[in-house]
Amino acid sequence: MLSGPVTGHGVYVAPHTLFLVVVQVLLTPYLLFGPVWYAHRVIGAARERALQRVGDAIRASLLAMVPVSVETDSGLDSYQELEAKYRLMEEGYRTWPFGRTAFSGVSITAGLTLLGNIAAILYRMYSTS
Repeated sequence: MLSGPVTGHGVYVAPHTLFLVVVQVLLTPYLLFGPVWYAHRVIGAARERALQRVGDAIRASLLAMVPVSVETDSGLDSYQELEAKYRLMEEGYRTWPFGRTAFSGVSITAGLTLLGNIAAILYRMYSTS
C-alpha cells in the first residue's frame, strides 16, 4: 500500500486511501447537515402554520369582541387565553430536531474520525520502519 525511501521509491499513498479521505471530507458535512437542515425547515414550517392558526383566532376574537364593559369581560378572557397560547407556542416551539450539545457531539465525532484517518495516512507516509 505504501512505499518510501526504505524501498528506494518516493513516498506513496495508495489512490484508494486518498479517495476515501476525499470522499469523507466531501460527504461528511452533507450527510451531517443535510437531514438536520431538512428537519429544521419542516419543523419551522409546522411552527409557522400553528402560529398562523392561533393568530387567525386572535384576529377573529378581536373583530368579534364587543366593547368591554365592567359586566362582560368574557371576550377579553378569550383574547388573553389566545395571546398566552400564541406566546407560549412562539417561545416554546423548538425548530431544531435536537439540542446544541447533541449536534456538537456528532460534529466532534465526525471531525475526530477525519483527523484519525489523516493522521494514519501521515504516519504511514513519514514512518521510517
